[in-house]
Amino acid sequence: MDSSIFLNDSALGLVEQTEMQVSAGGGHRVDGMDDADFAIVLLQALTRMAARSKRCQADLTAALRGADIVTEPSRVRSALKILRAAGAIDNLVPLSDGGLLLSVTQTGSGLPGAPPEWLPLEDLDATAH
Repeated sequence: MDSSIFLNDSALGLVEQTEMQVSAGGGHRVDGMDDADFAIVLLQALTRMAARSKRCQADLTAALRGADIVTEPSRVRSALKILRAAGAIDNLVPLSDGGLLLSVTQTGSGLPGAPPEWLPLEDLDATAH
């Protein structure tokens, strides 16, 4: 697979060129949030979109619009760096229309990796309080 199509840290400048604002009349204002809180809000928006995808992928611009988030591209870029460093997102791929497709990892989505382990029936009585 050609790794040149995947974004690196310097290529996150693509976000600067993408229009991040939705309607001027409204929107969820995130100006009062610090970078860590905004990163969580962005991750929630991305996770909602990725949950509908077979590959757990989300389009950045569509997720922002869907969550009615209005902010500067530099804030989005900083949040993406935080989320990628935390392992919550990966595989950032620029789209031909100027958008950005990314994968939300199991770490980011909060979904468990393995099914829970259940107690055998004979041990249930011993653990009851």
